[in-house]
Amino acid sequence: MVLVCVALGQPAFGEEDPPDDFGEGVPAVEFPSLPASGASAKDFVPAGWKLEREQRGDLDKDGREDLALVLRMDSAENRIDRGGPERLDTNPRILAVVLAEGGGRFRTVLEDHALLPRVLDANVEEPLDEDGLSVSRGLLKVKLRLFLSMGGWTTYANSFTFRFQEGCFRLIGFDRAELHRGSGETEDVSINYLTGQGWKAKGSIEARKPAKRVKLKPGKRPLRCLGELGNGLEFSG
Repeated sequence: MVLVCVALGQPAFGEEDPPDDFGEGVPAVEFPSLPASGASAKDFVPAGWKLEREQRGDLDKDGREDLALVLRMDSAENRIDRGGPERLDTNPRILAVVLAEGGGRFRTVLEDHALLPRVLDANVEEPLDEDGLSVSRGLLKVKLRLFLSMGGWTTYANSFTFRFQEGCFRLIGFDRAELHRGSGETEDVSINYLTGQGWKAKGSIEARKPAKRVKLKPGKRPLRCLGELGNGLEFSG
């Protein structure tokens, strides 16, 4: 099954070097490599970056508390004038996970530059909400939303569930909640990659009854690693 992504009419988010027709004034970014190990979250924050989010939980089922981190570049050069009342912060993010080891140390097992998109358009609201990163029951969860203040009526949220196995965080679940703000039409999709099944429901915010779910059978396939997914707002299932 293939989900249909809404055509944004915008350039691709999250690119390290913005396209020529949109990237004027947006500095290209060179991502640093994170340390292989450290004793705390701050040890994994490169110079010129800041720790934006930190979530704790046992992600590899060894009884020790691991760390999921969102790191964000902190450069004034990446805060650019787009004609609005505030400068647009185009500083990119790194999604990282460090697993606990003996002796109070952590080791880096994930540093991804793509899933959390770099915002290059002043009409795009912040895609990572306060609840955008979480650790629950040994699973890593990421939620991103697209909301355009101008240039599009469709808003949606993409939610990802990852499980650490065979050396990487593999996608085991994907949910998408979409709303057309003009018509009130909605479309929700949920896929369980472990079972190879899912459902879709089309409805309206004005409907008195919940939308009827239609079963989907995308089928089982090898579970993909987080680093294979690319931009989380452009992911299509």
